[in-house]
Amino acid sequence: MVRLALVCVVGALLSSCNQLETRVSTLWTNVPEMALCVEKFNTSQRDWQILLEYKDDPAAVLAGPGPKADLVIARGLATSAVKDGLVPLGFLFDGGNLSRTSFYKGILEAGQQGETYKLLPVSFDLPILIFSEKTVPDLPGFSVDLESLKSQNARFSVGLDGKSPTRMAFSPRWQSFGLTLLHLKGADFREGFQRTLTWDSSRLNEGLSMLHTWPSPGWDQVTEFQRKYLQSDPVLVLNLNRIQFFPSTLATFLSRPWQERRGLDFRFVDSRGLVAATDSTVWAGIPSSSLTRGAAEGFLAWLFRVDTQENLIRQTRAGDDRAFGLARGLSALVVPNGKALADGWPDTEGRMPRADQVAFWGELPADWSALKAAVIRPWLETPSASEESLKAAFDKFRSSSSRN
Repeated sequence: MVRLALVCVVGALLSSCNQLETRVSTLWTNVPEMALCVEKFNTSQRDWQILLEYKDDPAAVLAGPGPKADLVIARGLATSAVKDGLVPLGFLFDGGNLSRTSFYKGILEAGQQGETYKLLPVSFDLPILIFSEKTVPDLPGFSVDLESLKSQNARFSVGLDGKSPTRMAFSPRWQSFGLTLLHLKGADFREGFQRTLTWDSSRLNEGLSMLHTWPSPGWDQVTEFQRKYLQSDPVLVLNLNRIQFFPSTLATFLSRPWQERRGLDFRFVDSRGLVAATDSTVWAGIPSSSLTRGAAEGFLAWLFRVDTQENLIRQTRAGDDRAFGLARGLSALVVPNGKALADGWPDTEGRMPRADQVAFWGELPADWSALKAAVIRPWLETPSASEESLKAAFDKFRSSSSRN
């Protein structure tokens, strides 16, 4: 009887351990701010728990051999290679708590594979131009049109006769803003045939034409101006009236303490009635090899509730004055970017773009980050950037990558 009782106790313990293991899902992320989300979820209920593991490049780990996490929330996931290994997330729309119309228009598309949702967007960021209110007083609207920005550049800049300028309104060469410009003009860099980079040739050349005709004292003079004046914090240069605008992102700017933003303001950048998004959207997905996805599904159902996101945004602001929004960005759901965001960051009140007013990036190649660093940014830093030179640089990169 004693032996039988002991066997029963051991069996019960093993069963309990197995039940506990199946209630825990592992999350891979390269977004440090997800730690707050995991903490709040784990303490909000006792049925499920999330174990967080930080990975520099979750997409690469997902594509490689070995065991996978039960859940991944990260940047850089919207590629075919990643989506091939994920389960459909349509169940999140089945309960009535989440609707496709709750999201910004167009943001869901890069997460789809055919008609199936393999990834859902959590948050995104927007490029902005920051400026001193002394230098640019009473700037109307919540955005600056590219054409207006271009014409204003010639009026403000000094030294457009080939001499070294002492001040410049703005250059699209700063902070690789040229890529944002091309995106707004509809160049549409995306994953194409055989999962390689492709683009809209006509719109790319339209954007390049704007870059090449941007008022400038000369290529070398702009380079010298950057070397002289833009190696330190741009806030100082803005306040000294040497430049009129400097490119940043909404999250970068508003994660500065308000004391550092005193006297500064921002505008989004628009073209054809749309403001640009960055290519750094945070995505969520569940690997198909997941063995214990119960907690992962529970976490996503909780995370994509409006009240959850509003609470997370408020707690982010209360806990850290160098943080911003949801997962360091704007929520992919429209409603949380209203009052909850404005309560913590009053500069956003009444200034967020409409749900149909943002130009999001589409599906990108798996090596987009490498392509951007090794090909596109250096290409934009050449005075004769053209579609032909981009193709040549792209082919050279591909040839080098295949040899390695």
